[in-house]
Amino acid sequence: MLLKLLDKKLPIWVTADLTGEERIDNNFFHVSYYKLLDYIKNSDFQLRKLSQLIDDIKTGNTRAGEEIPVLEGLNISPNVIYPLFEKFTGREDAIIVSYRDLLVVKDGSPAVVAPVTRAFLEEYKESAVGTHVYLVSLRENFKPFAAYVSCWLNSICGQAILRRYIAGSVSPTLRQDDLLEVLIPIPKDENTAKELAELCENWLEDLQNNMLERLNFANLSEEVLRSIGDFPKLPRLPTNWYSGIGRDPHGFHRRSDFERANTLEPSLPIWISEDGEPDERLDNNYWHPAYKIVENWLNKLDLPIKTIGELKRRIFVGETPSEDGEIPVIEGRNMKPNCIFPEFQKYTDNFEIALEDYDLLIVRSGTSGITAVVLPCIRQDFEELAVSDHIHVVRVKERYKEFTPYICIFLNSAIGQALLRRYIGGSISPTLNRRDLVKIPIPLPTNEELVKLCEEKLTELQESFLQTSKFVEPSWKLIKKLGLDLDLPKLPINWMPGGKRDPQRYC
Repeated sequence: MLLKLLDKKLPIWVTADLTGEERIDNNFFHVSYYKLLDYIKNSDFQLRKLSQLIDDIKTGNTRAGEEIPVLEGLNISPNVIYPLFEKFTGREDAIIVSYRDLLVVKDGSPAVVAPVTRAFLEEYKESAVGTHVYLVSLRENFKPFAAYVSCWLNSICGQAILRRYIAGSVSPTLRQDDLLEVLIPIPKDENTAKELAELCENWLEDLQNNMLERLNFANLSEEVLRSIGDFPKLPRLPTNWYSGIGRDPHGFHRRSDFERANTLEPSLPIWISEDGEPDERLDNNYWHPAYKIVENWLNKLDLPIKTIGELKRRIFVGETPSEDGEIPVIEGRNMKPNCIFPEFQKYTDNFEIALEDYDLLIVRSGTSGITAVVLPCIRQDFEELAVSDHIHVVRVKERYKEFTPYICIFLNSAIGQALLRRYIGGSISPTLNRRDLVKIPIPLPTNEELVKLCEEKLTELQESFLQTSKFVEPSWKLIKKLGLDLDLPKLPINWMPGGKRDPQRYC
């Protein structure tokens, strides 16, 4: 159902103090909220504010450390935790999550909710929340309802309530005071309520287990590439530090089977010269011993070796998204080792930078060096795709196109990352410049079966992540059991500059 809204160019809020009486935006006065509220108030539920269910609510901090992985907004998907950690904190500063806690994204892409499941804790014994995530601890008697509350809040009904309170002229934000006002309908019959809570918990435990089974992004690179030669033993790879934060999505810096390297003082900036010329760089990335070990290993391989500069037909970066665009934009947050995560939030209208099948994508700045490839299977779901200005697009020459899945897997391996991370520099944000990217050597396999296997493995991985609708499937099942499968108007999209925030894809 379409709905005539206010001018979408209005800021999400127009007053400094955010008082409801003065808000004149699409979120606060959206008809979906009033329609749902009218229905559930006249149904057979006990309505409880979230404040009545919780024992405590808090957010984390930004202090850096080496021990405890930090859950940020990009780690929280509807009903499930996505544990590809990029940030870590010290034990003394960590706000540790517990079984049946709720994680609610506060800003950026707010109102996404996931529970801390037993499956998650079995794999990650300790993790903490960052500054952009609320940690909601339920009262003891309501802890069994954690999955139920998550399913409700991620449902189209729960989002009709939550999105009413999202506001912000720069970044959409869900304030704590508003979150506590959100209504949770619970069946009045205790046995029915208990049965639904158990069902939701089983659904989300299965969902989290399935997610964890798919997360062998980097392991895929290790498994496939062992067939081209015995891997040399590497020291721990450098972490791309900036502003006290370690960027290591592949996990190679923390692997216990890697030896510690003798490196410079880690508090040194990534480079210290004004122009960043290699001759003047005096940092752990450029002089890391792993690069020399891999260089020697490559020289011993009986395989043709081509640089990215020799393989490429064209290299370009994307552009800043436009508010009214229709083409989904792949940002750094969508890039995982060997895979594109299709939770798009920004769009462009520039068809000239649309991607082609087998384009190689390499993160330029931020979490530099992550590599993925545009496979035909993702183009079947998204006919047009583009990238932001934080990503290099390497379009290879036609005769090398069949190698792009292999190249992707190679660059995400420990060996590939040892080559890429040498050239990552920057005193504010880690950056991989084009002039350095073209120098990266790639050994090309002569085994056709290996080349085909690489595409098969990446296609299997990518297809599993195109099924993101499964994240909200438990929410749909819950509202049907509650009899709340209503015909609601399209929910508001949480706009911010150039972006549409709709992680549940209800719009």
